[in-house]
Amino acid sequence: MNIYATLFCSVSYKTDVSISRRSLSKDPRTFNDEREQALKLIRSFIDIPDGIKYMPIGVMRAIVSIAEQADEKLRPICLETLAEFGI
Repeated sequence: MNIYATLFCSVSYKTDVSISRRSLSKDPRTFNDEREQALKLIRSFIDIPDGIKYMPIGVMRAIVSIAEQADEKLRPICLETLAEFGI
């Protein structure tokens, strides 16, 4: 199953992406790999049509929170993600 089919199944079964939000809120020193993978999942919604509609506001707030941190490793990626989502 390719990534698009997986995302469409996720959206059609109302699977919440707030798991990614929890991953993004973890300690960046010890869970950086998990946070990076969660951000990759969130960014994959850019590729599906109207993918932004399925993104919970809490996930977007978590991305904004990371983007506001000056010493955050994922800050440039979060800024790029917000720009691609059109915020």
